[in-house]
Amino acid sequence: MNNTPGNDLNKEVTLEKLLEYEALKGERTLIRKAFAAMLNLSSRDEDTGYAQMVLETAVIILEEMGLGAESVKCLILKNLADKGVLSAEKIEGEYGGAVNGLIQGIHKLERLDTKKYSTNTENFIGLLLTLSDDIRVLLIRLGMRLYDMRHLSDYPDEKQRMITGETRALFIPIAHRLGLYRIKNELEDRVMRFTDRQT
Repeated sequence: MNNTPGNDLNKEVTLEKLLEYEALKGERTLIRKAFAAMLNLSSRDEDTGYAQMVLETAVIILEEMGLGAESVKCLILKNLADKGVLSAEKIEGEYGGAVNGLIQGIHKLERLDTKKYSTNTENFIGLLLTLSDDIRVLLIRLGMRLYDMRHLSDYPDEKQRMITGETRALFIPIAHRLGLYRIKNELEDRVMRFTDRQT
């Protein structure tokens, strides 16, 4: 399964389609279990579009970041960890230490006050890069941001401005530093389209 990245944004991704990826072979049972836990234990159910967001972002990190099953499990379980529904110990015991480590790494990044980036962007980007012991943390976060930019019109105006501001100042330079030029170019293009709409 190899679709052109970023095309056909309205095409629904199902769990079954996701499980067709070769990178998930051998992990499909655990991914089904994680996805069922996300649907059963999360206050965000399928009606909110949250499950679809997770599935689409999983496709981004598989196809465009070249990541594998541990990153997909991290993405699926992250909200449960955010809400304290699944403890770090339980995630580590059932899904592995690497998955728990990725979730903890993303939490560390998300706890940073991004409002401070405007004063010294270069130092802030350097901090983001050094805080991540595992490069997959940054790649997953970048995949989440790519999803946000592809669905920017789904968000309220204020959130759109916040997302595009952060994307311009932080995520585009990070994509550049990581050598992800196609993703960098797409993010730049989407920020520019948003900026043009605002003028």
